[in-house]
Amino acid sequence: MKEKKSNFKDLVAITRGEIVENIHFGSYCIFEKTKGTIYSYGDINNLIFTRSTAKPFQALAVILSGAYKKYDMSPKELALICSSHFAEKQHIETVISLMDKIGLSEKDLLTPFSYSRSNKIKEKQLILGEKQSKLNSDCSGKHAGMLSVCKKKGYPIENYVDLNHPLQQEILKIVSIIYSYEDIKTGIDGCSAPVFAVPLESMAKSYLTLITCKLDNKQKEIAKKFNYSIEEIEDALKIVKNSILQNPQMIAGTEGLCTLLISLYGGSCIAKVGAAGVYCLGLNDFNTKKDLGIALKISDGSIDAAEFALMSILYKLNILPSTRSNYIDTILFKKNFNEHGNPVGEYIFLDSNLSPLSNLI
Repeated sequence: MKEKKSNFKDLVAITRGEIVENIHFGSYCIFEKTKGTIYSYGDINNLIFTRSTAKPFQALAVILSGAYKKYDMSPKELALICSSHFAEKQHIETVISLMDKIGLSEKDLLTPFSYSRSNKIKEKQLILGEKQSKLNSDCSGKHAGMLSVCKKKGYPIENYVDLNHPLQQEILKIVSIIYSYEDIKTGIDGCSAPVFAVPLESMAKSYLTLITCKLDNKQKEIAKKFNYSIEEIEDALKIVKNSILQNPQMIAGTEGLCTLLISLYGGSCIAKVGAAGVYCLGLNDFNTKKDLGIALKISDGSIDAAEFALMSILYKLNILPSTRSNYIDTILFKKNFNEHGNPVGEYIFLDSNLSPLSNLI
């Protein structure tokens, strides 16, 4: 296997006292509707696995196939299909409702048996003696959505996660359109479904597409090549976008950063985490009247560093609302705590060149 050097740069430092103890390397890209990439840090052409940030685009297959209408899905259920949920009661009930509509059950899901991805909820589950379940998987909504397409189109539901399954081949074409990237490399995600490797710049552009619900010329060319209706894709994007904005609690859960950011911006932002230090965000900025897509990757996979870096980017761009929860500020002004819960250091954002958005446009 030929090694390829990844040009990540020092992005997040963690101090203990006055000494820098750890450094997380990373890259990020800020993509604007009219100018393309207006700022980047590190190598944005390096292939990055999208992980769960691809879920809103995988969900487009649910709408384009007709499954969304056939099974009378609610916006709440569609939002869950796009989610990396915390397995709260609201999430489990919604997955069960969705599976009932499809005419399937938990046993048909190919998600792993798991506890909640939220440490707080997992601790409660363990105290209550709850068993791991497929429904608890943060990808159970996505898998339910995939099964709905299989049922609608008469595809086999066995092995629906195999890359060569007709469902996954359809999804691969759809995400190729959204990422403006036809040479997508694939792997197997944590939940066993295919996962896509694309340049970080393509990921940033994809979230611009999600927040604007408009394809650019290159995306339209790929759509035509794959015989997809441009109008139908843009309409499907609107349905996905609105379902997420109307149901932020479905996308993560209580104190989940995705949920908090979507709520904070009041209908102008979609944020989505992916495993292994990936984060994407699409934003309509009211002050500059600009549409943005942001994508970042922390090379060692730290989600804590990714959340801090994302908040630091929004803060330095001067597009973070001043009225926000204390919990969001604990991420933005993140401390390094010891095992007694006492602060012993802090997180530092190392890109000193990023300036307010108004200066970049």
